[in-house]
Order: sequence, then structure tokens, then C-alpha cells
Amino acid sequence: MIPVALTLADAPELARLHATGFAPGDRWLETSFVELIRSGAYGWMLPGAFLLARRVLDEVEILTLVVDPALQRQGRARALLQQLITHSDGDRIFLEVSESNQPACALYHQFGFTPFGRRPHYYADGSAALTMALIVKKPM
Repeated sequence: MIPVALTLADAPELARLHATGFAPGDRWLETSFVELIRSGAYGWMLPGAFLLARRVLDEVEILTLVVDPALQRQGRARALLQQLITHSDGDRIFLEVSESNQPACALYHQFGFTPFGRRPHYYADGSAALTMALIVKKPM
């Protein structure tokens, strides 16, 4: 699986996919994706999955990573994370993830992300968000 760079034309599919992975109160609209991409957010897509990130100074923030539930556990999230890490031009990558999403937490730990904070009642379902970071090692 080779991820393809996101474009504005992908916004309808991003909104559709986002709705498969998040509760109604946490879903993003097509217009949200258009605004984010226009403002410099970037990412990659695979069939049934995408990752959207943005760079702020020397840090990269993962805004969202979604895999259609019917296609989970097939390596899509892993391929998208690897793509981001490989192409990251930041020193650190940050993210927030629901602490109730154990498969995602385990995947991030496998990539070397470490938790550094917790936001109680962050998501619409009342679950807390773990804030995690990865120091990106640049080749010498």
C-alpha cells in the first residue's frame, strides 16, 4: 500500500471516512477539511483511510487519522504513520487520542510515541484524550 498525497478534491471522501470513525459529536464536515487543507494541513490517503497533519514551527501535529472500521487491522494506519514519520520535517510529532481507543494507543506506542498529558472529558462520549509525542530522529 502506497499512500497518496491529499488534495482539496478529497474533502468529500475525507468527511465520509471521518464519519465512519468518530461519534456524531466528533465528526468533521467537508468544509472543515477544505479549510484545513487550504490553511496548510497535509496528509496522505489509502483506500478507506487517511491521515491529516499540520506543521507549526518545528513540530507536526496529527489532526486526525481514520481507518474505516471494516478495513481496520490491515496495516493502513501503520502505513500512514510511517509515511508521516518518514516525510516529517519537524523535530516532534504530537497527537491526541482517546484513551478508550486501545488499538490506536497500542499502535502509537509501537511507533515510539510517549504520553505526556491527559485531557479529561475531551471527546463527545466523555472519554479523555491522551496527548502523545514522538521525537523524530533525523538521519545524520
